[in-house]
Amino acid sequence: MRAIDIGTSRVIVATPLQSIHEAARLMQQHLTGCLVVVHANESGQTPVGIVTDRDLSRSWLSEGCDVQATPMASVMSQPVVVCRHDATLAQLIAIMHGSGVRRLPVIDEEGLLAGIVTADDALVAVTALLQQLTEVMLIEPPLEKHTALASNHHGTRDGNGE
Repeated sequence: MRAIDIGTSRVIVATPLQSIHEAARLMQQHLTGCLVVVHANESGQTPVGIVTDRDLSRSWLSEGCDVQATPMASVMSQPVVVCRHDATLAQLIAIMHGSGVRRLPVIDEEGLLAGIVTADDALVAVTALLQQLTEVMLIEPPLEKHTALASNHHGTRDGNGE
């Protein structure tokens, strides 16, 4: 499983100059807990930060900022922690663990935004793998059958030629 397959390509984005009021409106409109802040150009969008609902609540409650005038650049987490689109499940979990983040923008080979993967997405992927392993363990023949199969394969009962 790769990061791009585990996460989603649907990412709600904003620019660093948009207000945190706009960030809150976008999060509510799209029912999401974060926005990826990007610089856009003709090639695509490059992630430069991330704003979470927690970032917004801290700004409003603790700093008492003017939500209409305060740009996202002042509250976004930066530099943004990202993962490559081909990162494995183990790699993206290691990135999350090492950086203490729960959301990773996914980038392609050029560093452009390709999606986002969350801790919840990773948990679903791990659970699916564990389910597959459980199924393997349930359908595996008992040890006695393995021993009989191995003995028959070697043409003898104990596999030592006796």
